Amino acid sequence: MNENRSLRVVVVGVRPPRLPLLDGYALHLFHLLRELSIKHEVFFIALSDGLNEFADIPGLTSHLVEGNSKDLRKGIRSLVGDCDPHITHLVGAPTARLLRALHSDHPVVLGALDAPHVNVEAGNARGLVASTRKLIKRRRVIGSVRRQYGDAHRVVVVSDEDAQILRQLNPSLSIASIPNGVDVAAFAH
Repeated sequence: MNENRSLRVVVVGVRPPRLPLLDGYALHLFHLLRELSIKHEVFFIALSDGLNEFADIPGLTSHLVEGNSKDLRKGIRSLVGDCDPHITHLVGAPTARLLRALHSDHPVVLGALDAPHVNVEAGNARGLVASTRKLIKRRRVIGSVRRQYGDAHRVVVVSDEDAQILRQLNPSLSIASIPNGVDVAAFAH
């Protein structure tokens, strides 16, 4: 390990952050990776989306896995075994399904960011088929929160409201609410 780096951190995402950063997931992931890489040895792993390049982050070691979520699970196990991280951070609610694949002795953080079933509820569904699909998806997401989120040592969301909503679904969760920040200097022009 580099003497200047204090921790080895594995960060897992569903996809790499691409420029321009157009959605909340990409913005969050890019800044998380950039800031962690300043002081820590960071290994990022995600499924490849067929594009071989993404936002350049100095000091970041990245691994893009070809295939599906099963291949990503294998890649995570291998990477965690190879680099012996101090902590693993999964980014985004869909990564909760990967928690059990880790079987780690070190802390695992799920950066869920929000209460995902609320996003499903907010979506429009017109017609019987769309409404039925929305209901099924909502039930599946709630089931995931109840079953999978508890496998994380800590669940991180960006608002107290989301933390409260998740606690209602699974009171045993260890949840931290860390609001998104804004780099005011970037908007000072």
